Order: sequence, then C-alpha cells, then structure tokens
Amino acid sequence: NPWAGLFLAIHTFAVKYTSVIYLEALPLFLSLTSVYLFYRYINNKTENVFAGKRWWMLSAVALGLAVASKYLYGLVGAAIAMYYGTLLLLKKEKNWKVLLLWGVMSIAAFFVADPVLWTNPIQAISRSIGFHFNYSGSDAVVNSKNYPFWQPLVWLSLSIPQHNLNLMPFFVHVNNFWITLDSLIVIPAIAGLYRLFKKYPLYFVWLVLGLICLLIWKVKWPQYILLIIVPYCLAAGLGIECIIQQCRGMANKLWNKIAQ
Repeated sequence: NPWAGLFLAIHTFAVKYTSVIYLEALPLFLSLTSVYLFYRYINNKTENVFAGKRWWMLSAVALGLAVASKYLYGLVGAAIAMYYGTLLLLKKEKNWKVLLLWGVMSIAAFFVADPVLWTNPIQAISRSIGFHFNYSGSDAVVNSKNYPFWQPLVWLSLSIPQHNLNLMPFFVHVNNFWITLDSLIVIPAIAGLYRLFKKYPLYFVWLVLGLICLLIWKVKWPQYILLIIVPYCLAAGLGIECIIQQCRGMANKLWNKIAQ
C-alpha cells in the first residue's frame, strides 16, 4: 500500500527512532518481515505445508532475530500465534504442526542470535525479564514523567515538535523534522480500521494487541509506539483509500445532478 509506505516514511517518531541508536530499526524491520512472510504462507493456498514451508520458516527466523534484538517485539509473535490459532479453531486452517514448528524455530533462532544466553539461558532470561519489571516500577526517570496510561495515543496523535518536550525522555532536535503531519495520519487511521480488519486481519490483531500492551505497560517511552507503527500506518493507508473513494463517489453524484 503506497499510502501506508508514505505515512511510515514521514511519521516523525518512525523517522527519529529508526535513525538514531535506539535499537528499533532492526527489530521493526524483522518483525514486519516475519508478519509479511507468514501472511504469504497463509494466502498461498496452492501450496501444502512442505511446499510452502520456506515462508513460515523464514518468518520464524525473522521473528527470532527480532526478539533477540529487543524482547518487546516478541509481541508480534504472539499476534501471529493468536491469529493462526484462531484460524485453526475456526477450521479455516488445518496444519496445526505449522504453528508448533514455527514456534520452535523462532525460539531456536532467538537462542542462536543471543550469545548471552548460551552459557546459562534460564538465568540470563530470568535476569533480563526481572530487570524490565523492576525498571518499570522503581526507576526514578520513569516515575518522574508520570505518564497517563493513554500516553501512547498522545504520542501517536502529534508530531514530535508539537509535544511538550519536557515530557520527552531525552533531548530532541525539533528543527530536524521537515515534515510534521502526524496529526493528519490519525483520522485516516481510524477510518481504515474496519478495512484493516477485513483485508489484513493479522495486521489488525498486531495493532490491537500491541496497543493494549502499550496501554497496560507502565513504561510509556515514545519509541515504544514503533511496536505498532506499521499496522497503524497500514490502517491509515487503507483509510485514505476509503476517504478518496467516498469523495470521488460524492463528486460523481454532484456532477451528475449538475449535468442533469
């Protein structure tokens, strides 16, 4: 969707946090790759499990690498598992082994790509998870910002230069942004939610699940919205198509009345 690509290219949060060292660009790319390849497997109905295995296998590897880069992006894997699991329950898909093998391969790729885990994986993972939970509840910087639970929606609704920069965790060069149109993306994103659900249900699950987690999680750093920036921009792209279609229909009706 070219509109989605355009919105992703100009969204100030996507621009900032994929062009500086925030560990976002790589896992964002890999998580999108994982979803795209898994979708390709599902939609290629002419191939059986083994003929089309390259797609879900590559999806699993991409997810494992994404999570090894930043644990937060494991949520994308949860979205894929929820979506495919729903298809299995509805009997729209029958190859339950794909989900199992995909999960095992994702974990294997994650383990291989994270050398810290090699000597004592259980201790390393528990220490890392414990750090994140302790950080969310005790870190002075987190507590000093006192963000409301809906703060992720605030980040999405305004371009970076339009925010109160005192609420941003680190210094921002506001003059670095040539295009600040994030607010204009919100309306088509809302308008495109239904189309996203109908046309790309996996991306819809990704968006909803990610947003719920961002609202629940106590740490509200602005870079966290990159977890859902892709399905958000896709919804906006579909919304623009819907708005253009509606405007075109209204213009045609008006022209026909004038012509009569």
